[in-house]
Amino acid sequence: MKIGIRNWISGKSARALVVLIVMPGLAEEKRAWLNGTLIESETRSELIGSAEVESGKTPGIISGGEYSGRKEQQRSYRVWQEYVIETHDLLISAIQPLNWRGSKPAVLTVGGSLRFALEKRNLYISDDTGKEYKCELVRKRAKKVEPETRSSPPK
Repeated sequence: MKIGIRNWISGKSARALVVLIVMPGLAEEKRAWLNGTLIESETRSELIGSAEVESGKTPGIISGGEYSGRKEQQRSYRVWQEYVIETHDLLISAIQPLNWRGSKPAVLTVGGSLRFALEKRNLYISDDTGKEYKCELVRKRAKKVEPETRSSPPK
């Protein structure tokens, strides 16, 4: 029995292929979402270096092997959004790198509830609009739980 390409495409494998192409969300792994409270959210940056560059607006003149045009110092910064999340038993610190000019931090309300998922060294945040952001886990610290003290009856 010969099976041609036409029969193969019209069979079950073609339907399975269409499901995988049309519905990529089925192949994604489900996250174990937790609830917490956003305690702090702050944009931070640090200078990582600078370089001397020639300005593109002013033409330079080379005389005697020296550039006589305009040179400028161009600085490079590392920018990130820092989050502190509190649960009933943990304090979690994470950063979201903002690498590109168009990168924007998650839209969140400080003091409001927050959905997040922990996976190895990553923290995934679902913001107020439902968009998911991948962050780097910086610190996970257990909260100190104060033992309940018994009050002695008055004498």
